[in-house]
Amino acid sequence: MAKCVDNLPDELLIELLRWLPVSDLKSARLTCTRWSDIGATMLFRRIYFSPRKIEMEAFANITQHPLLRKGVRELIYDGRLFRHECLQGGEYIAAYDRYRGVYGNDDEDDQVWRNWHNLLDPRDPESLAKGLQGYACLFDEQEHILNSGHDYQSLLAGLERLPTLTTLRVQDDFYFGDWLPFYDDADDWYEEKTARDFVGVLPPSSWNPWRNTEAAAPEGWAWDCRGVSNLFKAVSRHCGNIKGLFLGSQASKAPLAFFHSVATIPIHIAELAPNLRVLKIDCEASTNDEDETVSQEISSLAAMASQAKTLEALSTSMGVRGDRWLKVILGPVWPQLRVLDIGDIRLTQASFVAIVRPHRATLSQLKLRNICLLDDLEESWIELGEKLGQLVKLDSILLSGLVSEALMQVSDGPYLATETTLEVAKKIMKWVARPELLTNIHPDMEAQVMAIRKTAPVSAVFA
Repeated sequence: MAKCVDNLPDELLIELLRWLPVSDLKSARLTCTRWSDIGATMLFRRIYFSPRKIEMEAFANITQHPLLRKGVRELIYDGRLFRHECLQGGEYIAAYDRYRGVYGNDDEDDQVWRNWHNLLDPRDPESLAKGLQGYACLFDEQEHILNSGHDYQSLLAGLERLPTLTTLRVQDDFYFGDWLPFYDDADDWYEEKTARDFVGVLPPSSWNPWRNTEAAAPEGWAWDCRGVSNLFKAVSRHCGNIKGLFLGSQASKAPLAFFHSVATIPIHIAELAPNLRVLKIDCEASTNDEDETVSQEISSLAAMASQAKTLEALSTSMGVRGDRWLKVILGPVWPQLRVLDIGDIRLTQASFVAIVRPHRATLSQLKLRNICLLDDLEESWIELGEKLGQLVKLDSILLSGLVSEALMQVSDGPYLATETTLEVAKKIMKWVARPELLTNIHPDMEAQVMAIRKTAPVSAVFA
């Protein structure tokens, strides 16, 4: 038996080992030198980076290792930052309360909650002094890295050694992340790791620390894009093979300021556009942004998206007032688009049909989430479903949080009933004799329906 295993060609051994969980893969590498070398190329399919010393050292160690770096396909940039405002005791305590309000819960078995039990209460003077001292050290380390460009140099050196890198993700939330059907969130361990790294000290803040809270951002507050700017500057130098770009998440949208027309970031992002096959953008404007600034940023984003002619999957949602952001998806044509995922928008039937019509020949998967239809009647969703059913032949559709404007005005719970959402799905999938219908597939969400043709695989992009 051992002799037979030894005679396996590398291709077959790779296929066998890639199905193993990481813990078992580590054990398998102890078998022999050959298994160790092949297994090493599978340990780090995705790696993380942030402008913090501990993360930069791990990034350097992996990218400098001749075997470990061979399997890297995905880079995830942690956009959280330590904030100057939190060096003051009052804001430190307020930020602590906001963080605990978002991430804390009553489940003692929850990893993040257990870490919060280890976080010293900042209202105790001695604990507050220790927490502020530790926070100040981490803040100074971060500022030195960003101001000196050490993060850029580290990225530049590491990315040059990663010719196999194909996916780039930029986000600031690893606890909630995106809930997606059939997809196991692989970022949980990273959230737990960083929670352990900052025990006793307030963790770094998200792009918008006041999101999901009752507090408002202070006057004059602005996004800090220094780290992300350095990231895209380095990526544009060495990562011509990037096929997938993910900015933000449904739970925590990225700053639309990334696309400000007077910054250098959109130039470097635009350089990636021609080769992109997957583009996922969840962005929002700062409440302090002027309307003219927001319009410029949306125009810059739209220009970048229109250059991505090889797109096969597009996912987008915008925290922007009005319908200005529609120019991102209403107008451009992507000849190979198979997957369309749009959310957090208000639009009419006519606009929706205009978005879908140019892609009716290629579109196979559609995901609609938190969409308000600007028509007078709840039945408008049924009418839209009928129109889409005549326009496209989809393999699968996911509907979540559908709203009609009329229903919002008369109901405390504005989402369409599950029965109505199910009827919309049936209208869209009417070309399939017996589609598989799944309702309320997420335990914490109602009126959610997935319709799928039984013979059609749900792609990893949609899932």
